[in-house]
Amino acid sequence: PWPVLPDGLGPSLELIDASADNSLPRNWAAATNTPGHSARAANSVAGALGPDLTAVTGPTTRPAANTPITISATVNGAADTVTLFYRVGFAAEQSLPMTGDNGTYTAQIPGVSAGALVRYRVAAQGGGGTTSLPRTDDSMPYQGVVAAHGVTSQIPIFEWFMDPADYAAVTARPTAQIRRRAILAYDGVVWDNIMASIKGQSTQTSPKPSWKLEFPHNHDFTMPGLIEPVDEFALQADWSDRARGKAYLSWEVARLAKLAN
Repeated sequence: PWPVLPDGLGPSLELIDASADNSLPRNWAAATNTPGHSARAANSVAGALGPDLTAVTGPTTRPAANTPITISATVNGAADTVTLFYRVGFAAEQSLPMTGDNGTYTAQIPGVSAGALVRYRVAAQGGGGTTSLPRTDDSMPYQGVVAAHGVTSQIPIFEWFMDPADYAAVTARPTAQIRRRAILAYDGVVWDNIMASIKGQSTQTSPKPSWKLEFPHNHDFTMPGLIEPVDEFALQADWSDRARGKAYLSWEVARLAKLAN
């Protein structure tokens, strides 16, 4: 529930409402002013404290294609409005009012095509303030889900999404080290706001280049077989490896060094 950006290297952690409970995580936020702090000045995030929005949950399993997707939010106490914001693929953000009682609010996102990416967030307004999940100062602004597509494999499947315009900008100048935002899904988990760029030297202009994926601050990637979470990794194309042996040798060395299973 705490901001992930003020970790000692990022902006300062500032109090929103000095008259409210200072132990509440939602009463603190990352500084928004240019210096990244408010020393000798009013807190840059000062204002009214929003409703106690404690959880936003989506489907526990991948939704079937063309089936409405139910999103729930938990609000402790009163809220004037609770709104669901969502995006399908890279289309413009849409909004839906959430309804409910006893602290649970729901809304349904219209069904999407097989394999489509859906990202969502919730904002609760009340008492003159707004509380959002994910937080507005989170490095991963949306939660997400990918509709079932029926593709199966004996090896792990990564689902990588990138705005076509951003993909074209990167691939049009492969040696320029251009970074653009993307989304990765693996085993039902969606990592929003990752940075993707073409990596390598002589292989940058290959018909199938390698890519570097950098994950949002304090949202590391993990999967079975990793000794610990990582904040970046490469998708190695191995286009120039005519013998197709470098990757196997590298993984075997990593296994023997107990860096991977």
